[in-house]
Amino acid sequence: MEIKEAISWTSEWQLDKFKDPDGKIGEFLQKGGSIEEAIKKFGNHLKTEKWEGNLGLQEGRQELIDIICGLGTPTKWDNTNARLGVGDSNTAPAETQTGLQAAVNKSWKGMDATYPQRSAQTAEWRATWGAAEKLDTPTYTTLKEVTDSFGLTDAVLRNQTLVHSCRFDGSKRSSFKGQAFASGFRFNGVK
Repeated sequence: MEIKEAISWTSEWQLDKFKDPDGKIGEFLQKGGSIEEAIKKFGNHLKTEKWEGNLGLQEGRQELIDIICGLGTPTKWDNTNARLGVGDSNTAPAETQTGLQAAVNKSWKGMDATYPQRSAQTAEWRATWGAAEKLDTPTYTTLKEVTDSFGLTDAVLRNQTLVHSCRFDGSKRSSFKGQAFASGFRFNGVK
């Protein structure tokens, strides 16, 4: 029998939107509540959108190798450091990019409590933007890109982005008023 060596991953993004005028759903999710629990407890679920595909960026793959090999002082994509980002750039992903491509209209959010999580060979990161967060300001036209990285801003030293996707729901900024949305990224194991 011939043995073939191969390491690969698949990934999936998920976006859940809720009508949340009093901010309670966003707060519940940020404390680690599940999407399913939020739907049962509050209702007001507007939609779930899922899509596969994104590009692993060179800077993130190199950081991942450093973590595996114990080289240097890499930063882990853990609850303290990981964050998801959204922006309005529709620049096609390229593996040499670093972070979100939007020049101004972008937002980073740290992990919800209890995230990231792992089950077997699948890891999941999730961040929730609450209704009170200013994604409904005039500077946001549409949200088109998402990333999984760590650090506080694009300028933070050792800010490394693992993946970048330019498919988002394209929601107009006016539709964010009084809404919460949870963005999740699943990294499906080594095969």
